[in-house]
Amino acid sequence: MGKRLLSVDIGNVNTKAVSSRAEIAFPSFVAMESGALDFDGLTDTNGDLVIEYEGSRLALGHTAFKLGRMDVSQMGRYRVEGESYRQLFAGAMVSVLHRSTDLGVVASLPVRFYMNARDEVRKRLAGFYEITFEGQTYRFKLDAEDLHLIPEGFGSICYMLLNKAGQVVSGDLLDKRVAVIDIGGRTTDGLFFDNLELIPNMCWGIDKAGMSSLWQVLDDYIQSAYGRTLSPLDLDKALYEGYFMHGPERVSLGSVIDDAASTLAQRIVGKVNSEWDGGNEAELILITGGGAEHVGTWLPWKHAFSIDSAYGIKSHMANVVGAYRFGLMRGIGE
Repeated sequence: MGKRLLSVDIGNVNTKAVSSRAEIAFPSFVAMESGALDFDGLTDTNGDLVIEYEGSRLALGHTAFKLGRMDVSQMGRYRVEGESYRQLFAGAMVSVLHRSTDLGVVASLPVRFYMNARDEVRKRLAGFYEITFEGQTYRFKLDAEDLHLIPEGFGSICYMLLNKAGQVVSGDLLDKRVAVIDIGGRTTDGLFFDNLELIPNMCWGIDKAGMSSLWQVLDDYIQSAYGRTLSPLDLDKALYEGYFMHGPERVSLGSVIDDAASTLAQRIVGKVNSEWDGGNEAELILITGGGAEHVGTWLPWKHAFSIDSAYGIKSHMANVVGAYRFGLMRGIGE
């Protein structure tokens, strides 16, 4: 039997994975069972993500908040060097594959990782994995040559370009100069493609300018006005729902969210003005990533569009789903 194809994106905020069996997205948090903290009897097999891996029992994603007392989340480049990076990969892998297998993996990376940290990522993720999940033990092997690294924005282009079988269905993007603005968890990345070839000297990233910066604005407002500190998960929920509950009171955050999104958009516009001649270097600008639906409407270019539910997908999943289609097209796995 051939290698099974897996697409994965271990983001600052969310970890996403796609296989032929399933898709998953969960917050990039890890909690370890230790000491008096015992996960037995507390987990729900219908939704909780708990694995045994490398001698530790780990709760991942929402389950880390539910069960853990010390949640680990690492942002920035140094997270590649941390244990949680490989642990999140292990959890994503086993939750969408549910079988032992050799792997062909497409991993999506922020543009700075892709250009400067590919060797570290390859070294961190390649190897053998033995993982126990929901009472079953699975074994996976990922050889370094079967780990294919791509910049995150390229996955979104592939989502628009390819169908579910990895076949080209939209040739419009093949011969254009396409700019991608990927609004992620911690960063916003700008990528530039000419005939689908990445042009490195036209790529850029803005650190601390993503979903987490919107959370920070909400956090500052809620602390100042209501004296409360919400968890990152509750802040994210408030951002998407447009309100939070203060006792029995439903507090609208619409104007606060609009102000935060508008401010982030201004930072992105300033970068595009200086790097891409106000956006005129590109024939098409594609807005993607988890922040696309919040910030996309505040960006001014007439030749720009956001990947959102109108295209049959949530914006934060476009990169990883498109990367899976790319893997099918390239024959990286079955």
